[in-house]
Amino acid sequence: MSEDPVQDRALREAAAWFAQLRDRTVDAATLKSFYDWRTDPINDVAYGKLEALWRQGRTLEDDPEIRAAVRDALERAVGAPPPRPATTSGRWLLPAAGVALALLAAMGTARHYTRPPTYETHVGELERVGLADGSQVTLDTDSRLAARLDGDTRQVTLKRGRAMFAVASDPARPFIVKAGGAEVTAIGTRFEVAHERGEVRVTLLEGVVEVRGSKAGGPSWRLRPGEQILIGSNKGPAPGDLQAAASWTEGRLVFRDRPLAKALDEANRYSERKIRLDTHNDMTAARVSGVFRTGDVEALAEALAQLYVLDLAPSPGGDLVLRDRAG
Repeated sequence: MSEDPVQDRALREAAAWFAQLRDRTVDAATLKSFYDWRTDPINDVAYGKLEALWRQGRTLEDDPEIRAAVRDALERAVGAPPPRPATTSGRWLLPAAGVALALLAAMGTARHYTRPPTYETHVGELERVGLADGSQVTLDTDSRLAARLDGDTRQVTLKRGRAMFAVASDPARPFIVKAGGAEVTAIGTRFEVAHERGEVRVTLLEGVVEVRGSKAGGPSWRLRPGEQILIGSNKGPAPGDLQAAASWTEGRLVFRDRPLAKALDEANRYSERKIRLDTHNDMTAARVSGVFRTGDVEALAEALAQLYVLDLAPSPGGDLVLRDRAG
C-alpha cells in the first residue's frame, strides 16, 4: 500500500463503488451518493484508475498501487468472515476481503472480456441497470440490450424493445445508442429509445441528443427537450407527450386519444394474456384515453367493452376477446 492513508482509503472506496455500480439494482439515492463522493479530487483520481482499467483493458499489474491494494487486502482477508457492506455518511465501504474481490473481478473482466454484457427482460418484467460509468438504464418489458463501455466512447445496442436512458455526463466520451441502424448520441441527458415492429422512435426528456438515421450519409437531427422523432418516417422532430413516454417506467400506461390498435399493441406487450378484437364493425377510427397499470389487461379490456358496447369473454387459450354484442 502507499504511505498515504488518505489515498489508500480512496482506493478502497473506489473499488467498492466500482463493484456497486456494476450491480443491476443501483438506485437513484446510491447514484447521488457516488457523485457526492467523487467530488473529492482524491476520490476522483482513485476511481479514474479503475474506470481506465475497465475502458482500456489493462491488467492490474500495470498500476503498483492497485497491485499493492489487492495483495494487502488478500493478506488481511485470510481467515476473515465473509465481507458485509456497510454505509457511512452515504458512502459504500467494504472490508478488505470485499475490496480484493472487487479488484480481482475487475482484473479478470479486463483480461477475458470479449463480449459486451447483455441485459434482457421477459414479458411483464421491467429492469433497472446501473452501468459502469454511472449511467442508468430502465429496460422495458420484452427488451434486449447490450452495453460496451471501453475506449473513447460508450456504446449501447438496443436489439429490441424499449429503454429509458439517464446518461452520466462525460464530454470526452459520448454515449451512443444504436437501434435498427439508427444512432443516438448524447453527453449527459435523459431520453427514451423504442425499437419495435421494425420502427425506431426517440423521445428526449432532458438535455440534447443528436439522432442519425439508418441510411449512410442521410440526415441527422438535434432534438430539444419534449421532442420526438420516428426514424424513417420522412418527418423531422415533432412535439411528444413526455408524461406518456415516461409512464411505463413507473408501471403505468398513459393513453391520450390513442388509436385503439396501437393501444392494444402497447398493452399486450406486458402480458402473456392478450386482448384480441373480433368484431365486424370498423374500429379504425376508435380512440382510447386513460391511465392503466402495465400488465392489467383485464381492466383495459373491461373499459373498452363498456366504451364501445362490446362483449368480453375469454378464449379457450385464455386471451380476452372483444366481440360485437349479441342482439
